[in-house]
Amino acid sequence: MTDRDIWVFDAYGTLLDVHAAVRALSAGDEARWAAISRTWREKQLAYTWLTAASGDYVDFTSLTERALDYALFKHSETRAEIRDALLAAYDILPATDGAHDLLQRLKEERHATIAILSNAGAKATRRAIDANGLGAWIDHVLSAETLQTYKPDPAVYALVETIPGFRTRESVRFVSANAWDAYHASAFSLNAIWINGAGEPGEQIARPPSQMIAGLGEVRI
Repeated sequence: MTDRDIWVFDAYGTLLDVHAAVRALSAGDEARWAAISRTWREKQLAYTWLTAASGDYVDFTSLTERALDYALFKHSETRAEIRDALLAAYDILPATDGAHDLLQRLKEERHATIAILSNAGAKATRRAIDANGLGAWIDHVLSAETLQTYKPDPAVYALVETIPGFRTRESVRFVSANAWDAYHASAFSLNAIWINGAGEPGEQIARPPSQMIAGLGEVRI
């Protein structure tokens, strides 16, 4: 059994730039498209929470499509080709700033075991990280899909206990750019790191993460 460090990352929003799909269309109307992207992301997350709470599982790809339909309708965007283009771009999102450098450092300096814990299906997540080169550093992709639920269900965080070399929850470093995700991981006793790029105030519920920093480049390894 290996005694290597275990680092677990959220995928969408943390290692994958979820707003890049819309950004390519925003020239000349940046404010409108930024609003569409925010609505899409907010509704996507809300749909996962509602689905997990109801127990009536719908896969992540379908929820992403439904969230996009909501966002486009809300912002009066009716072109079918735009919808198709956005969904295609979402399949191959670029890496976030600092993602490649951090994962490379973890491998070369810490010889770490690196995993992703994603609400998306394992195949979709693997396709996304392979498209931008992050897959070279990832040892395991853990998906909530296997449990037919979503984060922040504690059963999803418990998937980290299946990683080879797992010792204790506290020894696992969990990195997410979503406050709710980092806080729930911390409540699950993982050593959580919140990438708070927007400089939001700390949440007033649950156990705070062990680190709250502005970007992946500030993660202490």
